Amino acid sequence: MPQSPLRFLHADQLNLDVPFEGISTLTPETVTELSTASLKLLDQLLEYVTEESVPFVLLTGSLFGADPPSLAAQSALKNFAGELYELGVELLLTPHPLERKLLPRDFWEDLDAILLDKDQPIILELESTNSNSDAHLQVEIRLTCEADLDNFARQPAANIDFSICVLEAISPFVG
Repeated sequence: MPQSPLRFLHADQLNLDVPFEGISTLTPETVTELSTASLKLLDQLLEYVTEESVPFVLLTGSLFGADPPSLAAQSALKNFAGELYELGVELLLTPHPLERKLLPRDFWEDLDAILLDKDQPIILELESTNSNSDAHLQVEIRLTCEADLDNFARQPAANIDFSICVLEAISPFVG
């Protein structure tokens, strides 16, 4: 049986609502446009997801551009997650480890998203994109660190069609 292609959207280091410095000489309109540019990125991602009919979105790395994350950035991410949920598109998040601590656990639990944890792979069952098939694809997604990467560089298990390994960020958080 021919394999179906696996399509998904991956974005890294969104740095939502990153504060800009040294822009005081610009016009107020330009400052406003720059200050909301990163939040508008989520709208562009949502448009792409809708146009391309991807089954899931994977956001990795630093999600927020400030410590603590602004309310605007938190709200934008929640709205994005909610819109994806309504479209039936899974949202998977692997924020920087320090970002998980910046916001209360309730924030992460209330998102319409799957927060990947080390040593707890998730399996998504997706409809095949092959027009000649009504089969489902089993996609395993796991978060791992560099030291454990060799353990997962293998063929997927017999019941898994695709295996995706996300390398956990270990670089210092810049927020």
